[in-house]
Amino acid sequence: DKILINRKLDESVIDISDKIYKIEKTDNLDPDYIKVIAWKHKDIESHEEIHYASNEQREFYWLFRKGFLSDEYYDLEGNNNYAFVLMFELFNDYKENRLLLPDLNEYINELTIHYPKTTPYARPLLLKTITNYGNTTSKRNTTSKRIIKEENYYPPLLKKIPQDNSNLGRKNSTSASSNQDYSYPQYNDYLKLGSKYKSSLELKLNAEDVILLDNIYIPNNNFFNIEFCAIEIIKFYLKVFEKLDRQYIQEGTTREEIFKKVASTIAKVQYEYKEDSYNYKSAIKETPSKLCQTIFRYCENAVREHYEHKRKVSIDGYLKEKAQLAFEEHILSRVMLILPGAVSALKSPDEATEIELNTQNKTRWKSRFNTIKKEWKDNPKEFEKAILHLGKLNKNNTSIENIFFDAAKFMVKKDNTLALKLYVHYVFYDLKSPMVNSKPFTKTALKQLFKKESQQQKFDVIIQAFIKNKDLENTLAAIPSIYVVERKRITLNKALIKEVNEKYTGTVELLNEYLQDDEPKEEESITEITAPLPITTDKKQPKEIKNKVIEIKPIPVSNNFSIFKNEIELDAIQQQLLELFVKNDFSLPIDEVEQFAKEQGTLKNYLIESINNNCEATLEDEFLIEEGEGDEEGKYIIYEEYYQTLLAE
Repeated sequence: DKILINRKLDESVIDISDKIYKIEKTDNLDPDYIKVIAWKHKDIESHEEIHYASNEQREFYWLFRKGFLSDEYYDLEGNNNYAFVLMFELFNDYKENRLLLPDLNEYINELTIHYPKTTPYARPLLLKTITNYGNTTSKRNTTSKRIIKEENYYPPLLKKIPQDNSNLGRKNSTSASSNQDYSYPQYNDYLKLGSKYKSSLELKLNAEDVILLDNIYIPNNNFFNIEFCAIEIIKFYLKVFEKLDRQYIQEGTTREEIFKKVASTIAKVQYEYKEDSYNYKSAIKETPSKLCQTIFRYCENAVREHYEHKRKVSIDGYLKEKAQLAFEEHILSRVMLILPGAVSALKSPDEATEIELNTQNKTRWKSRFNTIKKEWKDNPKEFEKAILHLGKLNKNNTSIENIFFDAAKFMVKKDNTLALKLYVHYVFYDLKSPMVNSKPFTKTALKQLFKKESQQQKFDVIIQAFIKNKDLENTLAAIPSIYVVERKRITLNKALIKEVNEKYTGTVELLNEYLQDDEPKEEESITEITAPLPITTDKKQPKEIKNKVIEIKPIPVSNNFSIFKNEIELDAIQQQLLELFVKNDFSLPIDEVEQFAKEQGTLKNYLIESINNNCEATLEDEFLIEEGEGDEEGKYIIYEEYYQTLLAE
């Protein structure tokens, strides 16, 4: 009734000893239980993410997938990466004509029921697939879901390998009657970069390049799917390894030796394999390929950054601290020094690639736009040409309207006609966007664009008509007319002129007599006008009225000491108004300014504009006095720093 067992570190060896152990029955022990291999949460974007998982994670995924297809659902214990990989793989099977739509629908339903974390992602993808079904129905084959469950069906890109169950270390969870088990599948060569591109005329790969690239499974992401980017990443990756090999040779070693050394450290530290054991040797063989995959991701991210593609591929730090330090010390530190210099060899994207990159990155245009602004050389035509070309490269970008809006704002102080034309382009693309924003110019910009209210009224009429007819060409042609000066035509009524001449002939003759008086002496600085004799009925000779002297003076400009710079000519009234601003913390209610203007016998708007015009050159086309916004609404305000600029030093 007693079993004598002596347990050592190697549990495969059982020795007999005098120690007694009692084995009790456990009712809750599940003979089909498979331990879930932990997989740190990450954003899964493709079924190919499984390529970058560890051996244990890939092995578990294979068992999990096989169980799911056999209607067995494992508790993933929060490791939902496996469920998302399976979700993408199911959609990929349908895309590659290996699965019918009804079968895909059923599988996705089961997936969302048992693994609800996938629901927000799986449901929209399924709806999109169903919506597009009519466009591809005729091309699909008659694959049946039944085939997927048959033993002779192997998942896409995988192959079945007979193996002794004891080597796997856990019981097969699907079919008790099956005499075969499944190890982690071996992937076909055509899934690897080297095999795919070995015949590329552009890359011109040699045998060594193909072997190096065959460590990498073909990425399935939007950036790499752009053929131009894929080619540049591959060339960049090979260039990095070329420089890395050269550096190791200078250090008196080789890449193979260093990679084997790091792989040995990972096998011992990460997986705690004993040296010379089967698992250790297997890890030594597989780890260099995984190191290449990690370096490839660093290379892809460097290319993405160079082409201003914001999204980066994730690089999992799955290694334990000591293993990671060995990788960084012997490999990654050298790679990171090589990357910055190697990017200089990358080609500039062609037009098709630029369009696709801008489609994937909604704000990528801002970098080029900032460059265009820096290169501004007071040449509106060149600026317009550059902006239109930038718009062409963003024709599929749903944020294209923002390019023209920002360009319009930039041109407000430089070329108002072009600013309005660019704004018309903004309206054109804004009307095409999913959400119409109708962003207006700021109040300050409107003041700089339109000196007269009639000009803004014309522009508003043009825009309203454009919104209705969407005639871009004619609308752009109409913009210059806003600033055309309209000259009033005066028509003379000759009959009325003749009538007035006859009526006032006597008065004119009398005035001529007075104008024939002696002219004033040259030294006299005043103008004398002799008043006409009054008309009287008295027979007596009227007394001569003494000449009345009228002195005509110009509007005085203050000749007193001025606190402002010499080039700023402000009259007394203008200076008084600025003094009021200073006393009131550079802010005055509009009503008070209007009352001040009335008291001085002038108009509010004229007074404000005259001050702004006199100060415009000194302030480099900025307005000194502006209408406030927000808390300052209903007031005129002056920016103190602008005022300080006007003061004499």
